[in-house]
Amino acid sequence: MNFRFIARSIGQLQMILALSMLAPLLWSLAYRDGDHWAIVLSMAATFGVGALLFFTCHRAPEEFYRREALAVVGLGWTLCAITGSLPFVFSGLLGPVDAVFETMSGLTTTGATVIEDINGALQGEEARHGVMFWRSFTHWLGGMGIIVLLLALLPAVGAGTKFLFKSEVPGVQAEGLKPRIRQTAMRLWLLYVGLSVLEFLCLWALGMSVYDAMCQTFGTMATGGFSTENDSVGGFQSLPIELVIMVFMFLAGTSFNLHYQVAHRRWFAWVKDPEWRAFALLFVGCTLFITADLHLSGLGTSGAGGLMRDASFSVLSVQTTTGFCTADFDAWPTSSKTVLVTLMFIGGCAGSTGGGMKVIRWLLLFRIAHHQTQRIFNPRRVQTMRLAGRVIDDDVQHLALVFFFVWLMIFLIASIVMSTMVEDVVTGVTSVAATLNNIGPGLAGVGPTQTYAPLPAMGKIVLIFCMVVGRLELWAILCLFAPGFWWTRRAR
Repeated sequence: MNFRFIARSIGQLQMILALSMLAPLLWSLAYRDGDHWAIVLSMAATFGVGALLFFTCHRAPEEFYRREALAVVGLGWTLCAITGSLPFVFSGLLGPVDAVFETMSGLTTTGATVIEDINGALQGEEARHGVMFWRSFTHWLGGMGIIVLLLALLPAVGAGTKFLFKSEVPGVQAEGLKPRIRQTAMRLWLLYVGLSVLEFLCLWALGMSVYDAMCQTFGTMATGGFSTENDSVGGFQSLPIELVIMVFMFLAGTSFNLHYQVAHRRWFAWVKDPEWRAFALLFVGCTLFITADLHLSGLGTSGAGGLMRDASFSVLSVQTTTGFCTADFDAWPTSSKTVLVTLMFIGGCAGSTGGGMKVIRWLLLFRIAHHQTQRIFNPRRVQTMRLAGRVIDDDVQHLALVFFFVWLMIFLIASIVMSTMVEDVVTGVTSVAATLNNIGPGLAGVGPTQTYAPLPAMGKIVLIFCMVVGRLELWAILCLFAPGFWWTRRAR
């Protein structure tokens, strides 16, 4: 294990994170909210940690492999959540556990919050524009990935570079967008920045302030969900704003590999992709079902158009794991809530900023089930399994099944633990579903009109673990707890 390389890479991450705090510092100075010293101190501490790690180990051997890549991703994200929480702590807005919870929720694009009065934190004499901007900015940093940003800015070498990339951006095709990983990382970030700028301009043109437009853009493109209103996007009470955010939520939940292809005039790349077609059909089907369910239940008072408006926004927000809200879906019929909870586990497309298990994995699991059913009554038939035109070998099938099993076990164990702590099964189970799938709002005590503030500290720690495991898709975190990962002979 190349420990010096791990320390150096994490040090580089910390210095990039520290420099990114310049953005909230400028907002704090512009609004003169008094938190600029807290941000400066956080920058100094974060940069100091990074510089210490980097310069102590800057002569580390360049070669690294899968183990080092997994360690950099797992440990790097964990340390970034700790040092990224310093602005909340030094400003006095949150305690240590709550601050790490809020930061991890931001970086993993979960959107679960412990701040009970968002409007109060942005208005009046106690306004904290700088720290609250940092809260939203962590979404944007974590959406495309801090490791991908590191690879784009600081080219790494070694046989583990591609695995380092894939450990944080699961689902992007192995060949990438360009032959070199640094080129792929740069193009992903350029697409991400370009779409973010476009959404910001649209929201600004619709009357949002620069501050609100930027924060809503961060939450949308990262499929995060932190808003500047207590009532989330519903607080703006604007249909055009909701439509713009829906368009960009849909784009953020789509594979950026497909966006790249469309940008290079492969106009039908979206519709040719089976995952994207399933993603779009799920959105349309679930929207129609919930609209009809709300109408039949008699809950709607705004007509068919209003029902479809609420249903479509909520379905897309949950499906892309964004977590923005325009309606209290916790008050909807049980059948509608069941559909939304199911969408939590499906999530967006692989290679998008969305969370969940990803549509492609569900398609693969259904294909495996169909394939094995045919083998039972026709065992001698030789059949090759294909998906999206590619042959799915036994190793990929095995990994998908193992992933599903481990994901399910984490969900069950964490749900039992949380239900015991909060003494409410619905709150406990949906809090785990919402954080493991990086969505944000759940049901009951953690519903769209509630926050995670009342949960006990130990419960928040469990959910912090769920957030990072869900964002990094299990392995980069779980490997850290295996003794053999650190001490046995290196696997290339």
